[in-house]
Amino acid sequence: MILIFSAKQASRRPAAPGTHPPWASAAVPVGLAVLRGAGRAEVAFVAFTCLNLQLLFWSGHRLERSPPGSAARGRARLVLWALSATFMAAFTWKMTALLPLSFTIVVWAVAAAAIGFVVYVF
Repeated sequence: MILIFSAKQASRRPAAPGTHPPWASAAVPVGLAVLRGAGRAEVAFVAFTCLNLQLLFWSGHRLERSPPGSAARGRARLVLWALSATFMAAFTWKMTALLPLSFTIVVWAVAAAAIGFVVYVF
């Protein structure tokens, strides 16, 4: 039997058994980084990227639920853009630490172009 729920009904449904709170998926990688004996910078990077990813999913959910043309939709787009830009910058910064200078310049240029493209599209 297939049940079809509206968005309003879906928000009132109880959580399925075995689901976990959103922060739990961010706590596992951070805990593993601490157990591995990573330095403060590595733990901070893992915590930042996990939190950023959680906020990205939450903001995407808020964008989908906001009515078209509303101010809430515009704010959700702005938050999504800012979170995407910081997410891309964090991974670019971490990746370019391993590359020679010539590749570093190219990778940062591509990241800046991607962020600029997203700004232009949205």
